[in-house]
Amino acid sequence: MTTYDIIKELCEAEGISVSALEKEMGYSNSSLAKSKTLSSERVFELSKRFGKPMEYFMTGETEKHNDELKRLEEKREILERINVCNAAIMEEYKKIAALQAELDALERKYDAIKALEALK
Repeated sequence: MTTYDIIKELCEAEGISVSALEKEMGYSNSSLAKSKTLSSERVFELSKRFGKPMEYFMTGETEKHNDELKRLEEKREILERINVCNAAIMEEYKKIAALQAELDALERKYDAIKALEALK
């Protein structure tokens, strides 16, 4: 599949002609059809226009790019859930530490009372 074929396919998906795209982008008539290769600047412009990665205009494939983005998004979501869980765990540890401090204070009071009773 040539770059022109890819551009033509994208235009058809949007219901516009290649010549309409050329006019919209400010390119001369048939410049996309006649060009054997496109400048990186033009590929960049088309990439922005169609919302596709620049590689798409060379390979016609977005699956690899989309799959990688999907995996990264899934990892990000998992890390966010882990962070939420870690925050909840830290809150529980704080509560446990406070309860432990109360227990230690009660044990000291108990030991003091026992020591006083032993003196009587």
